[in-house]
Amino acid sequence: MSAQKFTESIVEDAAITWLQEIGYHYVGGPDIAPNQPAAERASYNDVMLTDRLRAALTRLNPRLPKLMSGDIRMPEAAAETVKGIR
Repeated sequence: MSAQKFTESIVEDAAITWLQEIGYHYVGGPDIAPNQPAAERASYNDVMLTDRLRAALTRLNPRLPKLMSGDIRMPEAAAETVKGIR
């Protein structure tokens, strides 16, 4: 019996399946890529999906004034996110 090669795609597929089973909604990267009908970013340099972030902040903090939920400093937040990844 040969062992199955353990690849990134095996881990990714398992994680996506598990997250869907517990209620998360999965959208593939190519579906929301720039220049697609359902694009959620202007370019691949946009590391954060700002509309999703705003929607989540509003959903998680319903008492947050609407003005504040729009006051996200996206370039600063993106820079901090990238800095944390490096």
